[in-house]
Amino acid sequence: MSKDCITTLFLFAVLSYLNAQPEVTSWTLNCDGTTGYGNILANVQAIHYTEDYVYVNSTGIPDYDIGPWPGNPNTPSDQSYIFKIPRYPLEDSGDHFETPLGPIGALINGVPFFNIKDAFSYQGEGVWFQNAVMFEAESFDDCLCHPAQWGNLHNHQNPVCLYEDISGEHSPLLGFAFDGFPVYGPRGYANPDGTGDNVRIETGYQVRDITDRSTLPDGTELPQWQWGPPISSVPLGWYIEDYEYVEELGHLDEYNGRFAVTPEYPDGTYAYYVTIHEDNSSAFPYIIGPEYYGEPEMDNIGPWSNVTIPGDAMEFTCDSMFVNYSAEVVPEKLKLHPNYPNPFNPTTTIRFDIPDGETYGDASLQIYDITGRLVETLMNDKVVGGEYEIKWDAGHLSSGVYLVQLKSGDRTVTQKLTLFK
Repeated sequence: MSKDCITTLFLFAVLSYLNAQPEVTSWTLNCDGTTGYGNILANVQAIHYTEDYVYVNSTGIPDYDIGPWPGNPNTPSDQSYIFKIPRYPLEDSGDHFETPLGPIGALINGVPFFNIKDAFSYQGEGVWFQNAVMFEAESFDDCLCHPAQWGNLHNHQNPVCLYEDISGEHSPLLGFAFDGFPVYGPRGYANPDGTGDNVRIETGYQVRDITDRSTLPDGTELPQWQWGPPISSVPLGWYIEDYEYVEELGHLDEYNGRFAVTPEYPDGTYAYYVTIHEDNSSAFPYIIGPEYYGEPEMDNIGPWSNVTIPGDAMEFTCDSMFVNYSAEVVPEKLKLHPNYPNPFNPTTTIRFDIPDGETYGDASLQIYDITGRLVETLMNDKVVGGEYEIKWDAGHLSSGVYLVQLKSGDRTVTQKLTLFK
């Protein structure tokens, strides 16, 4: 093989590997001009990446219906966000950074999520901070989101309109915190190593057993002028300091996350989880605890982020179909793995193997309906032998059984997919 050919293959493998990671491929990229509230372009408008960061452009407007917001005079508007997500996040080795007011991460549709506070404290003393989910409850819509003063729509809690919560199934990846670690819905493997049933992942926080607000969760006794409001007038749970973390209580640490195997990270990753009660109501601290687990990218922090996309960043487009390429493992035969989840609604992941010897060979991956009519071509290109996966969004199709067909050379494999809406 010539040196030029080897170099070309190496570059192809590097680019495919860069594309492969969930922090690049998981965003809801707007490929057809879909609009949302106020006829504003919805979801994510562009994705760029370098070796170290992913840059996500979004309006902050989802493609699902939002509003109204009772008692809230604010109106969602195009925020022209650029979020900067670390690709190789690290645990903070020092004092963990307290999550600030404003955006602390982004959902996969480009809508930011905020922390547990609403910017006010009892009598303005900065001791007893108001729980936004409780104090602002009337202003949330059915999607549990609302707009802030500057029009920035956001969630403080479970983004219920973003995904379908199915008991017994692992929740999808919902977004990324600004420290780069993923955020999942409320269900995951019972055991961090990926074994066991899928269960509701429980927080380690609980309401403290106190009769007055004279102490903080760490045991600090306050002077009387710093006491919080009487519990008889404001029930427990309405202030952040009403809660305490108990290590052995749930599945998660004080940052509301854990290191675990997930569908997108089969080798494991640290991940945050949206937390809910058994009745599906939101459970404190809702998304992320009072502090980040990792080191947040500070360019994102503040009412207006200070992110610039570098000139050498590559763009992940709607045509960037090759994902999850393994340069180390080249399969021996053409194989189409069972898609997951199946049945699905509306997205599923299709994994397939292209065998050794198919370097830059023609390969196609196509979807047919049960009558044999071609409904979508997911890939039709020359590819190098390796392992791939493609996320298919069938939101535009009706419920039913579909066939996915993989072709490479003179070989063809087919399997069934079930879309259930």
